[in-house]
Amino acid sequence: MTSCLLSTHDSEACSESEQLFQLKCDYAHSEIDEWQMPAEEHMKHLAACSKISSRNRQPGLTLVELITVLVIVSVLVVVAAPSVQSLMRNNQMTAQTNRLVSALHLARSEAVKRNSEVEVCGSSNGEACDGQWDEGWIVKLKEPADDGTTVLRSGDFEEGTSLETDVTEITYQGDGVAKVSGEQPKAKIVLVNASYKREVSVSAGGSVSSCAGECEE
Repeated sequence: MTSCLLSTHDSEACSESEQLFQLKCDYAHSEIDEWQMPAEEHMKHLAACSKISSRNRQPGLTLVELITVLVIVSVLVVVAAPSVQSLMRNNQMTAQTNRLVSALHLARSEAVKRNSEVEVCGSSNGEACDGQWDEGWIVKLKEPADDGTTVLRSGDFEEGTSLETDVTEITYQGDGVAKVSGEQPKAKIVLVNASYKREVSVSAGGSVSSCAGECEE
């Protein structure tokens, strides 16, 4: 006797009409022991269910495909890592330069507003000028304000950044003109981090500029 029962997997994937056919088959088998489904019709029925099952099956990755994807991603990360590090270091240098330029602009504007001298200098403690630019910088009033304030702003540089300069301090006068320590015509501060350089320069007139590498004279 040829059984008309389908597997659970096949019956779940079949349409309602096919499942109804299955139930009819089950009923017929239970009521009539000698009932048989024609072999040709049985095969067609299985083929139809198989097609439906194939359409419903969710595609996935094999282990080999997954390993291949992971290898490709690893190679891309290794190749891209130096470029990412270079970009981050360049952005870091730009941010440090912009903070110093902003401090110089602040010193000039405060000097004009107060009609008194304001200086920007290297400082290791954030309170007094000592020419230690590598340790940080401060924007400081030459004469304390009415409330006793002397330091208007302070900042430092990221680890790994060094400075090249012969200037200990830059003083803005009440007319906005800059006076550089020593007899130099202008102040030049170069930030260095690995192979990256950015220069900040202050002219005798007090204007501030910055550029990648070293600025042209």
